[in-house]
Amino acid sequence: MKNKPIKGNQVITGDLYIGGSIKTVKDIEADKSIPALFILPEKTPVNAVGATGTLTVTGGASQIEGDDTVTIDTKVYTFKAELSPEEGEVLIGENDTAALLNLLNAVNHTGTPDTDYKCAAVHPTVTGTSSGALTFVGTAKTKGVVGNAIATDSSGAEISWGDTDLVGGIDGTGGVANETCADGSYIYHTPVANGISGNSWRQIALGDLY
Repeated sequence: MKNKPIKGNQVITGDLYIGGSIKTVKDIEADKSIPALFILPEKTPVNAVGATGTLTVTGGASQIEGDDTVTIDTKVYTFKAELSPEEGEVLIGENDTAALLNLLNAVNHTGTPDTDYKCAAVHPTVTGTSSGALTFVGTAKTKGVVGNAIATDSSGAEISWGDTDLVGGIDGTGGVANETCADGSYIYHTPVANGISGNSWRQIALGDLY
């Protein structure tokens, strides 16, 4: 991308306009006498963030019960004290911590299939990112605001999602390969083209005045 010249010196974003002619970086390196003003375009890019959702158990004694369900996008998981051949079943186990870990494994198709859960495949749109004593966290596989449209639901008196959809997804800032820009705090660079679901922007702090 080439910008219009600024008086005697020039704005440089790619090839360089110097004295009415176009020079390349190699030309500048070969002739150190050529004056040029490097001005980075002002821009504050961000990397894409995946939407997340948190399923919470009330706590206390074991609260997850048989036939309680968790729905992520269109996939339904059903907690069971004992597994049958039905798709989407998740073993409760000895306590809520075990049940939530089995849910995590069911979503990611990890752990021990047919023992911890009955699921034929990994969840298509969400990854289980953590589970604990009282919470399970899922994150959209595709980063960006598109993940904010993934619905979540549950049945059961003691389990619930914080929201009816995943939340917090942010689109990344578009950029071409090797684009560099800056704002008042950082210089930013992306070595490859960055799209709305990308996270290739890097930043360098400007540091203190000297």
